[in-house]
Amino acid sequence: ERYEELVNLERRGQHQDALTASDDLVAEARTLGYAPLLARVLVLRAALQVTSNDLATAEKTFREAASAAAQAHDDRRVAEVWIRVLDLLAQQGRHDQALTLEPVAVTSAERAGDDLAIQARLQNTLGGIYLAKARYQDAFVAYEKALALQRRIGADGNPALIPAIANFGLAKWYAGDPRGAMADLEEALRRMLADVGPDHSSVAYVHQSLADIHRQLGEWDEAAPHYLAVLRIWRASLGPEHPNLAYPDEQLALLASRRQDFEAARAYAAEALRLRETHLGATHPLVPQTLTVVAEIAIAEGTRESLRRAEDAVTRGMTILTGLGEAGARQAPYLLESRARLAELRHDLRAALRDRQSALDVRIETLGATHLDTGHSQQLGALGDARG
Repeated sequence: ERYEELVNLERRGQHQDALTASDDLVAEARTLGYAPLLARVLVLRAALQVTSNDLATAEKTFREAASAAAQAHDDRRVAEVWIRVLDLLAQQGRHDQALTLEPVAVTSAERAGDDLAIQARLQNTLGGIYLAKARYQDAFVAYEKALALQRRIGADGNPALIPAIANFGLAKWYAGDPRGAMADLEEALRRMLADVGPDHSSVAYVHQSLADIHRQLGEWDEAAPHYLAVLRIWRASLGPEHPNLAYPDEQLALLASRRQDFEAARAYAAEALRLRETHLGATHPLVPQTLTVVAEIAIAEGTRESLRRAEDAVTRGMTILTGLGEAGARQAPYLLESRARLAELRHDLRAALRDRQSALDVRIETLGATHLDTGHSQQLGALGDARG
């Protein structure tokens, strides 16, 4: 009964309350030495720690859960834990490490037998890892399998169906079908709103995907309500200081900049930078991403003072990335493109072309030649050639 109370708190999006309530239950299960209960509670606790961004602790909790599940001879739970470990590694950008554990997760899932939910979850997790590694065809196949399995399970009492619909939409987006992707994501959003309401933290991720696609298509006015929804939901469910809020703040900053509302743009960008520096650290790889937003807003403003701010932001961002080495490689192209725009404003087209070529080279090396961002760099490089 107490375990079900925890599940209900989590399902309602009351993650911190659920995490606090799990303390006594975990301690009691450890004292009793009852492995089946301990495994279940630890899996839920680790998931709540992930939501609270306590990833290092979550990884330890998952490993304890795997041990407890093995002691309980619960093959299904063992498979679930390994899949969640893959999820956790992927969330931290440790995709190569996750892929080294792929055989372990696949074998564990096979030992769980003809469990459609486990097989679907594995395919869903692998799809996300493949997507991050720019293995788009593999991602499309994995997400397609996951959705087919979830539809076999059916919608009744199956909370995994909606994310499967949304993820297959993402696969379509990366495969070059943004309109098809939006159709799937809008279906997922309708189902999710009917299932958990407008304030659940999971709803924010669908809003974010829809916003990102609209933004990519240049439909900023359509993107704005979705980003505002993300900000509202995450503030309520994760708290006003959670670093995830930096992302919608960044996008709303760019939108305000496009509307020439530079005061609002600077305020959103400053809040994003504060959140990331305060809670992730001043040299975290995502800080240069926010500095790129600061630079782009300043470039759009176009005053002598704002261009100095842009130069300062780019210089600071590049200094951080240089110190990070390989860990910061994926953020480098954005700053290089901002630096190229500044060079163009100084009419230094050779420097601009060098930076655009460098951005393209880094993207090909880190993301692959078929990644959407690589295509963006190729387009910008072509523009630079034409100007030269």
